[in-house]
Amino acid sequence: MARNIQALILAEDLRQATFVKTFLNERNVLGIRILPLPAGRGCGFDYVIREYPLQLRAMRKRGASAGLLAVIDADHESTQQRRYQLHAALSQAQEEPPNHSECVEVLVPKRNMETWIFHLLGNPVNENDDYKRRVQDRDVILAAKKFAADCPRNLQANCPPSLKRGCDDLSAFRKCIQR
Repeated sequence: MARNIQALILAEDLRQATFVKTFLNERNVLGIRILPLPAGRGCGFDYVIREYPLQLRAMRKRGASAGLLAVIDADHESTQQRRYQLHAALSQAQEEPPNHSECVEVLVPKRNMETWIFHLLGNPVNENDDYKRRVQDRDVILAAKKFAADCPRNLQANCPPSLKRGCDDLSAFRKCIQR
C-alpha cells in the first residue's frame, strides 16, 4: 500500500463510503482509500462482518500505517449488538480487538446511514423508520459536508443518538490518524 494512505474505509455500500470519505476530506484528511464494496444487493452487512477481522489483520501486518474505519448499519438491531457482532467476528478469526493505540473506529448508524443523511438535510427522524427511499445519492455529499461543519459543536439537540456517537468516533479517528 502506498505510504500516503491515512485512512481505509470498510463500508456496506457506496452511500456509507461516500459519506465518510466526504466527512474526512472536509476535515483535511488526505489519502483515503475505500476498500472494495460488496457486489450485489443486501449483502453489505455480511461483507463488513467477514472483512473486518481480515482488514484489521492486514492493517497490523503493514505496521498500522493507516487507520481502519468500518461502517455498518444497525438495521433492526441495537448499535451495541452490531458492535458485539464485529467483536465476535474478531474472536472467531482469532484476532485481538483493536487497542487504544490503533486507529480503528466503527460507525454504526441506526437504523441506517440514510437516517443520518435525512436528519442532516433538516428533517425530523427517529432511528426505527427506514429513510432509504427519501434520500437521493446527490444528498450524501451535501449531508456529509454539513456534518463535517457541525460536528461536534453545532449538532442539533434532537440529533439521533447514533449520529452523536458517530461524530465522537469520527473525531477520534481523525485525531488518531493525524498524530
